[in-house]
Amino acid sequence: MNSITQEAIAQVVRGIKTETAVFLNATYIKVAQSSIFTVIGRVRILYLGIEAITAWSADATTIKFGYDASTPAVAAVDLCSASGALTSLAVGKRVSVLGDALATGALESANSGVSLKTNAVDIGSENGVGVIYITGAGAAQTGATATSKMTCLWIPQSDNAYVESLI
Repeated sequence: MNSITQEAIAQVVRGIKTETAVFLNATYIKVAQSSIFTVIGRVRILYLGIEAITAWSADATTIKFGYDASTPAVAAVDLCSASGALTSLAVGKRVSVLGDALATGALESANSGVSLKTNAVDIGSENGVGVIYITGAGAAQTGATATSKMTCLWIPQSDNAYVESLI
């Protein structure tokens, strides 16, 4: 099967994939809100998560994901509550939005390279503009070498809707 056909089938089955570049945790995982993806229109998120590319620093970081709309301008909303402490998160471990309720904590994978299924979350609005953000809810990541990558798998729910990385 050629790669174009494989990608088309993958988009139908798992959604469209938007990923960040590998980034330094200390730059984006801080106590303040860091915008990661722009969302145009209304989309259904099938998976939203972060993966440790190198081991995280020993900070007792907890993270949560959220959505902040600028058009229409409404208050930011957390897509989950804070994860447990991610002290020295191992290479290949992921933390994702479970998506079963807004108050459910971000889910840390049990092992590197293995994640549980997540539930879909609809965000945005017709002709809306917003951002998906991450917040280091406990302590910021301060290590000079800890890196990560974020992935969003999504399906458009309104005409011309899309998600793009800000990193």
